[in-house]
Amino acid sequence: MNALEQKVEKIDERVSFVESALGHFIINSSTVLNRLEKEMKDFKDEMKAFKDEMKAFKDEMTVFKDEMTEYKNWSKNMIETMNAQWGNLARKMGTLVEDIFYPSSEIVIERYFNIKP
Repeated sequence: MNALEQKVEKIDERVSFVESALGHFIINSSTVLNRLEKEMKDFKDEMKAFKDEMKAFKDEMTVFKDEMTEYKNWSKNMIETMNAQWGNLARKMGTLVEDIFYPSSEIVIERYFNIKP
């Protein structure tokens, strides 16, 4: 074998090595890309599930907020009603003496002061 044939043989060995390495790289890259694609799909599905959960939570909070507003309005109306009833009761208590004394005042004046009103 002359020097040129030896160089060609070495080049063939190197090319075979490069081809083999490139083949392994392609196979490994394909495997990694497939795994990455699966992980990205899983992540996308998880994000969709999270987004759906957040939408459901937002809807629940909107319902809760509406219920709280309704309860607040109901409470305000109840307080106003109770205040009106307390006011009526206080007025009634204020006129209680008048309601009892006035109808009998003529009798009392006549009996104790001997005067006809």
